[in-house]
Amino acid sequence: MIGRISETPYDLRFRVGPIPVRVHPIFWLTGIFIVWGPYQDDPPMLMMAVAAVFISVLVHELGHATMTRLYGWPSEIVLGFFGGYATTARTSTGRNLVVLFAGPVAGS
Repeated sequence: MIGRISETPYDLRFRVGPIPVRVHPIFWLTGIFIVWGPYQDDPPMLMMAVAAVFISVLVHELGHATMTRLYGWPSEIVLGFFGGYATTARTSTGRNLVVLFAGPVAGS
């Protein structure tokens, strides 16, 4: 993801183990946008679908962040516009590739 998602007073903040997570309000709006079509007439299913998007993206980013932490680098997850990112320190191309592939592996 290019750039950094700015912080707001409305961000949801929590930790998954040692990994801090920040969810920008725009994440919820884009989640609704993604699942709106099939669930627009069923609010409970709409909420469940947005929750599924949240869990899917969070698990994916946890894959990146966990591998980053295993290398001893600090990591934080930020969920924002159409997804999110896990911050990482870049030190070697090989390790960065392992971190890159850890996200999709976490979701499979």
